[in-house]
Amino acid sequence: MCALFQETGAAPTLGIEKGLFGKGPVPPPPPVARDDGAMSRVRVLEERLSNARAEIKLLEDNLVRRNKLLATELKTLTSELSEFRREMDEIKDRMLLMVRELQSLAKKEDVLVLQKYIEMWEPINFVTHNELKEALAEKEFLREEPN
Repeated sequence: MCALFQETGAAPTLGIEKGLFGKGPVPPPPPVARDDGAMSRVRVLEERLSNARAEIKLLEDNLVRRNKLLATELKTLTSELSEFRREMDEIKDRMLLMVRELQSLAKKEDVLVLQKYIEMWEPINFVTHNELKEALAEKEFLREEPN
């Protein structure tokens, strides 16, 4: 064993010295700037990392904002599309109603046939009931007179 250990009865400290007043280990000295190039490279890399983190944060914020904007636009477009579909259905129903009404109307050929019959019969020359009664009464009167 070492002579110091034998004298004090304590274990050897292996280069760790006691601080002032013997209360604790002496703090290690600050690192000596032996290689200024390495430290500056570390600082540059730390700055690049900080810039990259800031850029990623900015991109994430923009992505979230853009996503919200697109979501609202999608909702608007979806509601407009459903409104257009509803309007198209209304227009379709109205057109079907118009087609049914047009089918119930007389066709041109039917009107032409009726026109020919009317021209052939000449309903203007028809007599009314009163005119017929007067004509019959006059005819009977004429029969009775010569007798």
